[in-house]
Amino acid sequence: TDDVATDLSGAGYTRSAVCFTRNMSSDWAAGLLARQLGQTAGSSSWAFQTIAGAEADVLSTTHFNAARAKHALLYTTDRGIAHTWDGFAASGRFFDITHGVDFLKADIETRVYQLFLNQEKVPFTATGLAQIESQIRAALSASEASGLITSGWSVTMPSLVGYSAVDKAARVLRTVRFT
Repeated sequence: TDDVATDLSGAGYTRSAVCFTRNMSSDWAAGLLARQLGQTAGSSSWAFQTIAGAEADVLSTTHFNAARAKHALLYTTDRGIAHTWDGFAASGRFFDITHGVDFLKADIETRVYQLFLNQEKVPFTATGLAQIESQIRAALSASEASGLITSGWSVTMPSLVGYSAVDKAARVLRTVRFT
């Protein structure tokens, strides 16, 4: 088919969605964003959410199923309660996952950035790597405490033995991993 939902779904976008509605005066999409982006990242599903003041769509089973198959966000009534469905981005990935991943990435980057701003120098030594690792662990601990990630994670820093002289001279730290 030739429609925006199919195009976005086919492109695999994880930060885009089609909010399908037959009511052109509906503002439920803005209401959903306002509601969800105010939540602690990863703490709230974008599915089964009610939106104050929003009018639910009344869709045929065919339209409902077709929109869901294309990962379009819907706001309809089921069992007398208006709510969102699925909470997918166009790619089919759940929006709360993307929201959480983006938050964790930004938190790690901010903490490491603050480390560099607050230190005269973070050396490219075991001490410097330990300082960076500490900031990554702090971000992961905070995300665990908020329920974004589960316990059991680990951080692996690169070994300085045999580390690329080019990268070290350029102060580029690679292969930092957490699982």
